[in-house]
Amino acid sequence: MPNKAPANWKEKNFEQAIKKVTYTNKILKKDFMTTGVFPIISQEEEYISGYWNDKKDVYKINKPVVIFGDHTKVIKYVNFDFVLGADGVKIFETIDEILPKYLYYYLKNTQLRNLGYARHYKLLKEKYIMYPSLSEQEQIVRILDEAFENIEKAKQNTLQNLNNAKELFENSLNDIFIKNMKNWNVNSIEQIVSKEKYSIKRGPFGSSLKKSCFVDTGIRVFEQYNPINNDPYWARYYITKEKYDELKAFTAGPGDLLISCSGVTLGRIVELPEDTEIGIINQALLKIKLDNTKILNKFFVYLFRSKQFQNKIFEYSQGVAIPNMVGVTELKKILIFYPNIQEQQCIIDKLDKLQQQSQKLEQIYNQKLKSLEELKQSILQKAFNGEL
Repeated sequence: MPNKAPANWKEKNFEQAIKKVTYTNKILKKDFMTTGVFPIISQEEEYISGYWNDKKDVYKINKPVVIFGDHTKVIKYVNFDFVLGADGVKIFETIDEILPKYLYYYLKNTQLRNLGYARHYKLLKEKYIMYPSLSEQEQIVRILDEAFENIEKAKQNTLQNLNNAKELFENSLNDIFIKNMKNWNVNSIEQIVSKEKYSIKRGPFGSSLKKSCFVDTGIRVFEQYNPINNDPYWARYYITKEKYDELKAFTAGPGDLLISCSGVTLGRIVELPEDTEIGIINQALLKIKLDNTKILNKFFVYLFRSKQFQNKIFEYSQGVAIPNMVGVTELKKILIFYPNIQEQQCIIDKLDKLQQQSQKLEQIYNQKLKSLEELKQSILQKAFNGEL
């Protein structure tokens, strides 16, 4: 929302509100050090992105400055000497009529449309800065500092409570499988899957499923867990019936379990609901169809999510930068501990209840975090409308 400042406030075009500065050498991200004498300030979200030791690259401040990420729109207030990181960092030193901290908060309240990874300074140049006397600016900054400090404390407490809620379920999950498994049945994964053909199958590698095969509508292609929309079997791609007939061995449908086999989602597991349309898995997924007379899907999902089993999955993975699960042959040999069906159902019921309680708490704390962010924006808006 645009600011509606009092009539007695002054107004300047953005570039009239800042001084020209001489930039020092910018350090490429690949050269950042984890420790050093001088902090590196870049356009990344982290306040300090790394360290540097060469004194000649230090940007020495006469007074605090505001840092703007030209690509990221990240805004930082810096009141110490620093080294510039990589490309896209803009340094704003204010004219004498405007306090640096006032400009920092003003920009926090300035809405810029998102241009992706393009540069955003061209949008900032179109803006105007409205400001009162220095004494009023000091008062606004003082009020905002105090308010934001209190909000940050509340945010940290809420984040801790959120983590506690998540850990409550995870600890209960791990305890159940660690304490009880010594008395359970033991079989390899190969022995608990369905006797149907292709009951455990990794997605097709190579050229059999490349982008040129995809069409706008048809039979879906299952992908890895997608954290953007929280959909673990999200489909962007489809194939024709003819292509599906070639790849039928990789079919997945209702009741099948899909496991992410690589990258940051390695080890994620989901059971496809009963209303899921059939499709095929891509190369980053493993499909398992269990013998439900031995082990229930939901029990296996909980077991798979336990810390002990996740550790096994990483043991059966290779690669450092991008971990990747090894072949199906090795995975079939992993041992599974499980009780009889009746006890499995009791464990499922207990964990379902705990998970519901945990999710309810997480919703409460996530809503509180959202409310705290909205409160910050509300306070900023009032500040620059002259309502504090």
